[in-house]
Amino acid sequence: MPATSASVSYPVRRVMWTRKQLVDKQSALTKKYGSFEDLYARSNAYGLSLDESEAMSELQHIKFLMKDFD
Repeated sequence: MPATSASVSYPVRRVMWTRKQLVDKQSALTKKYGSFEDLYARSNAYGLSLDESEAMSELQHIKFLMKDFD
């Protein structure tokens, strides 16, 4: 019997972030790695380390989530 998406279960954890938490995380990442725009420009010119790449991804996610508060 083949497994289908209905019979396969995995835990889904929803995380709710407050605006203050998002701003705090964004400012910590920006202070350590630079702004999203700086990281993007650096990635096109030189490439990024794994930490910088993850920070850029997190900053992009935060930027997307902050649209909900505006």
